[in-house]
Amino acid sequence: SQNLEHAVMSGVEVMQELNRIRGKTFKAVAPFIFTTPIGVEKGNKQVSSRDWMFQEKFFSERVPHTACVNAIKADPNGTACASLDIVDGVFPEEVVEGMHHTYCQIIDLICA
Repeated sequence: SQNLEHAVMSGVEVMQELNRIRGKTFKAVAPFIFTTPIGVEKGNKQVSSRDWMFQEKFFSERVPHTACVNAIKADPNGTACASLDIVDGVFPEEVVEGMHHTYCQIIDLICA
């Protein structure tokens, strides 16, 4: 079981080392993360109203070694906004189109 422990090196460090050895950026990546502030207000009196989510003037997610970021926000009028941000040139165009198509299908299923 000791061989399965990775306390010395994190997953991000493994990806950085693989990229350094191979001399190529974004060859070893964690390609997808999901972010949403929806639900964070539960049990938190400071954010019990979702109004705080729509007061931002600038939004940026910086996740190292991630080629694809997903974010969903609930609008006060009951609608939602979803985004799929993909780093240019990391995936072939047909992969990006397939990811977008599948993502839209999943959102449609969730909202149905």
